[in-house]
Amino acid sequence: MLDDVDAVVITLRGGGPAHHELAATDRWGHLAEELQYTTGEGPSVTAFTSGEPVAVADLAEYAGTWPGFVDAAAERGVGAVFAFPLATAAAGTLGTMTLYRRDPGLPPAGLADAGDLAELLADALAVSGATVIEQVRSSTAYEDVNIAAGLLSAQQSIDTEEASARLRATAFASGRPLAEVACEIVTGHLRG
Repeated sequence: MLDDVDAVVITLRGGGPAHHELAATDRWGHLAEELQYTTGEGPSVTAFTSGEPVAVADLAEYAGTWPGFVDAAAERGVGAVFAFPLATAAAGTLGTMTLYRRDPGLPPAGLADAGDLAELLADALAVSGATVIEQVRSSTAYEDVNIAAGLLSAQQSIDTEEASARLRATAFASGRPLAEVACEIVTGHLRG
C-alpha cells in the first residue's frame, strides 16, 4: 500500500517532550524519528502540534524551517518525510504516523492512501487503544523525560519549556536518544 517508502514509524505523544514509538519498520526509520524529538522540530513534531499532515518531498528545502533536524537527518540519508497526525474528534491528536524516504520525491501511491491509513490507525487507537495509550504514558522512558524536565526546571530555576529544550539540546549534542539522557538525569548520573 505504501510503495516506494523506505520506513514507517508510528509514535504516541503526550503534552510534554516525551514520545513513545509504537512501531518502526527498521532502525533507520527509528533513528530518523528520534532526531525529531531530540531536536524538538521536524515534520512529525509539526504534524502532532498542528493536527495537520506535513508533506516534505525534499527535506533539503526546509533547512530554514527545521535547521537542527534537517542537518542531522541529511547526515543519516533522509530525503523526504511525510507525517500524519493520529487524531480523532473525540481523542484529539494522539501521535503521528511518519513515512520516510531516502530520496526526495512523493511516494508513487500518493499521500491519500497514507492519510487514510493514519485515520484508520487513529480510530483504532481511540476505540481500543485507551489501555495502550495509558500504558505508554506511564512507561518508564516516557515518564523519565517528563521527570527530567521537571528536575532541570527546579535545579536551574527555569520554566519547564526551557528545561525541555535544554534536555533535547543535551541529547542532540551527545548524539544519544532523549530517553537515555533523561534516564541519566533522573537517576542522578548526569547533571543538567
